[in-house]
Amino acid sequence: MSKEITILTDPVVCVHSNIKHSLKRLYLLAKECIRITGKNKYRGHFAVTRSLVNGFELNNVNYNYNPVSLSGLGRIVIVLSGVDTLTQSIELKRRGYIDKIFAGPNIVEFSSDAENILTSNEIDLVLTPSIWVSKLYCQDHKVLKNRCYSWPAGVDFEYWNPKKCISNKKSEKKILIYCKSKSDKLLKLIDSVNEFIQEEGFTTRLLEYGSYSHTEFRNELCNASLLIGFTNGSESQGIAWAESWSMDVPTLIHKNEKKNYRGREFECSTAPYLTSDNGSFFIDYDDFKRKFIEWKKGKKVYKARSWVEKNMTDAVCSLKLYRKLKGEFTKYD
Repeated sequence: MSKEITILTDPVVCVHSNIKHSLKRLYLLAKECIRITGKNKYRGHFAVTRSLVNGFELNNVNYNYNPVSLSGLGRIVIVLSGVDTLTQSIELKRRGYIDKIFAGPNIVEFSSDAENILTSNEIDLVLTPSIWVSKLYCQDHKVLKNRCYSWPAGVDFEYWNPKKCISNKKSEKKILIYCKSKSDKLLKLIDSVNEFIQEEGFTTRLLEYGSYSHTEFRNELCNASLLIGFTNGSESQGIAWAESWSMDVPTLIHKNEKKNYRGREFECSTAPYLTSDNGSFFIDYDDFKRKFIEWKKGKKVYKARSWVEKNMTDAVCSLKLYRKLKGEFTKYD
């Protein structure tokens, strides 16, 4: 049975010459073996690709992922990453192999990158990880205003599950301090926050982005009651925050709304999906102390895992995208 939807993170191999036939088959076999085994199974942004593939499986969507030939292409194609992949898909749509192209969220940083490829008429919908990224894209190209759709990747709700912990009882006195990127100014704030938390009778554990595995991060969350998040700039989605929420660990996130990057300043967020159910922002040290004491005294109660179950599991997020693909896809979200 032909597939309705194809997810692409790599170009489809198009070799028509008989001379190259044998090499083509060897290449395709090797590519498929690598894809279905080992850590290269999910290409592009690992977390995003994994979430959509798993979510489509959970929702019984008629799809395939990185088919090895043109005959495997669905009429609807989602290009999750890769300028080369998107370039090829645009050409294949022109040649009649594809009816609709949905591009993003991990192809370019600015919509003006790669010779403004996201403005191509062949692209039906541009996917972004959050509303602030959609707005940034539209600032560069007004034509994208009705063609951007903010879609977050989900988390594996069963993997990021407190029931996976060896002990079902969290340490009420352990706080995680998570730092994704840092500056001298931010390090001073982190030191002050760390000292204050310890003065309040809690133990702390500092985690730096990229210094741990998924299993190690989950184990740390198993024994924590709160995560304090710092990032020197922005988060397009904040997947680590969602993993924390799924483990029923709420977050206090340092707020930043302006970013200077690649010679320009623009509005952003450090946690675009933060809500009153899963955590709070803090602006500075004094604001952090107020928010922390509110949480400590039980004046602020979060329902982080419940929020994820309703809004950000693989199944929920993939179904949201599937419905968008099948229905109205021109409204700016």
